[in-house]
Amino acid sequence: MAGRLVFIGGGDVLLKLGFPAQEQIVDTKYGKCRFTKAVVDSVEVFSVHRHDPGHHFAAHSVDYRRIIAAAATLRPDCVIGISICGSYCDDLDVGDTLFIDQVIDLTKKRIDTFYDTPGDVRHINVYEPICHAKRCRMKGAAASVRPLKERQITLVCIDGPRLSTRAELNWFRQIGGDVVNMSLAPEAFLARELGLCYVSISMVTDKADLAANDVTVKDMVTAVKRSETSFLELLEHLISSFSDLDFAPCTCSRAPTEAIFSL
Repeated sequence: MAGRLVFIGGGDVLLKLGFPAQEQIVDTKYGKCRFTKAVVDSVEVFSVHRHDPGHHFAAHSVDYRRIIAAAATLRPDCVIGISICGSYCDDLDVGDTLFIDQVIDLTKKRIDTFYDTPGDVRHINVYEPICHAKRCRMKGAAASVRPLKERQITLVCIDGPRLSTRAELNWFRQIGGDVVNMSLAPEAFLARELGLCYVSISMVTDKADLAANDVTVKDMVTAVKRSETSFLELLEHLISSFSDLDFAPCTCSRAPTEAIFSL
């Protein structure tokens, strides 16, 4: 095979793309995880529904450790987290596809580490929470099929399931955020804890008017349906071009061993 990818999304990417796929169950200490699997242009692709089929679990209730632990057993070259987000910046509009650079983690209800056992103390370096080497090359490949924002994008991750207040949105902007969602943390951090390269791609589905925000969930669903075809085309292009991408070396795989704290 020319490479191996794992997609984690709000839906099953392979099923949405329509590739002939088979089911693969991965068992972990956190429970079983159901993937679909296909080979596309010599790239082995796995995908998993973050919230389980039917959007059964809200983001704050997702067992991220189960998903990331299962993904790690597949030994992927990269894990790609797919999500939607809300914008509160003038230059980020509904329908835009964003390659996330940074995250501000404001979640507080989630188990966010594998290393919670006495005697196994590790302090993972997440200064750059997204694999820089993989993100740069994938963003470059994606830019060949649709325009992308060139600037850095910082995502604020909240617990939900409620949406943000006006005061919170104003604060997110003040602390350097560009968009907000409920999915990126702790997913990216857990991937780094297991030495996985992780890239986050997010679709803007709503844009807050900080003076009078009347965004509804119905608006978000409508935006997803309107932009889904072009978004899936971009993902298909990334899969088909993955084996041709020349990735620079990265340090993601060394993160677990370099984080061990002992005196």
